[in-house]
Amino acid sequence: MTYRNKRIEAVIFDLDGTLYHQSRLRILMIGYIVLAHMFRPKQLSRVIKIIKSFRIAHEELRRANEPSNSSIQKIQLNITKRYASASDDVIRAVLNDWFYRRPLPLLYICRNRKMQQLVQKLHSEKMKLGLYSDYPAQEKLAALQMAHYFSVITSSYDPDINRLKPDITGFQMTAQKLGVQPTNTIYIGDRLDVDGAGAKNAGMIFEHVNDITSLMNVGVTEDSNENK
Repeated sequence: MTYRNKRIEAVIFDLDGTLYHQSRLRILMIGYIVLAHMFRPKQLSRVIKIIKSFRIAHEELRRANEPSNSSIQKIQLNITKRYASASDDVIRAVLNDWFYRRPLPLLYICRNRKMQQLVQKLHSEKMKLGLYSDYPAQEKLAALQMAHYFSVITSSYDPDINRLKPDITGFQMTAQKLGVQPTNTIYIGDRLDVDGAGAKNAGMIFEHVNDITSLMNVGVTEDSNENK
């Protein structure tokens, strides 16, 4: 496929906020959490504080952008512990339940239909597809019924990456696993400061999730016919 005068061999996608509408999911989850703890205000406060602290820790770790021999997941949990003033066991239990597990059944109804159509189109045209997310993606992709489209799925928590976006490590590693050069790769995401900066610094073409019309109208047939 030729795009912006470059030969494209792979397209890599972000997940959260790209393949599904993150703001819609968060609204649903807030209602879910409040209803589940309606008569337990202390537990409600604890759950909200831990999830908020975990997200703050994620952004703090992202801004620091310092290499570490320790797992960034472990570092993020330690920062969360400092903000949430809770034990490791309590934090892990809340996150496993309310941050990772319970949102899964809601993902499909929050899916981004345009992105789903783009993934299906590119897959049908035999384009190499990858996914690179800060958070583990396998269960979310399964809930979205999209896991089978991607031949490579990576996250910043993977031991061979262990760096958060916009660090270029994850972008380059995903391209390497796909067997392509970053310069022949498109990355699609929702955050200019994170997805856009990381992809561009890695040498990729970046497209915002809200600006994929041109990609929808480009096919691989022209290049395929040229190579015959």
